[in-house]
Amino acid sequence: MKPIITFAVMLACSTCIFAQWKVGPSVAIGIITQSPAKINVLAMDNFQNYNLEYAGSTSVKSIGFMAVNDLGSVFLQSGIMATTYGLDFMVSGYKSMGSGEHIFHEQYYKIEIPFVAGLKFYNFRIGVGPILDLALDVDSELETIIDYKDTSKSIDFGFQALLGYSIGVFHIDVKYINKFSSITDGFAFGFDEFNYNKSANRLVFGIGLTF
Repeated sequence: MKPIITFAVMLACSTCIFAQWKVGPSVAIGIITQSPAKINVLAMDNFQNYNLEYAGSTSVKSIGFMAVNDLGSVFLQSGIMATTYGLDFMVSGYKSMGSGEHIFHEQYYKIEIPFVAGLKFYNFRIGVGPILDLALDVDSELETIIDYKDTSKSIDFGFQALLGYSIGVFHIDVKYINKFSSITDGFAFGFDEFNYNKSANRLVFGIGLTF
């Protein structure tokens, strides 16, 4: 809870001190940058060997509002975005699953609240900042597997870098979002542990209007 309060206070103070915020709609599309890879399973339950792999992802889609405050050579940018994306996992050899490899899809629905501070060079912007990730829902085909557990967090954090260009009311952004949690932090099978530290990092292209 403390990190959330700190983030909210920082955002509120920025809004109060610098009142000239411009707000408008924003949309974005992107990709998950992680490549398919095998996940090392540490079997803690019945020491059964099975294969688990991160098999790929679907596109990232976001819609919401952005807020920009230009302070001469410095800018602040925030907003609130409804975001969805999917991850695919391959599982084979787990208990009574049967022979062959099976692909399971997970679709995530989130609210993201980013905050970026940076420098302006003419119409170009470059900045960095934190991002608050609130989980709304997840549709998981992994639920059909025996001993599946939903271990996802309702609140997560990340860090982002932004490169943007503004002309009039139009804002074009390219963001790289680095998630703090692993791709496998959201689920488990029994008491098994997954040794995989890769995150669902994203490269996102966005367009917004502010008035």
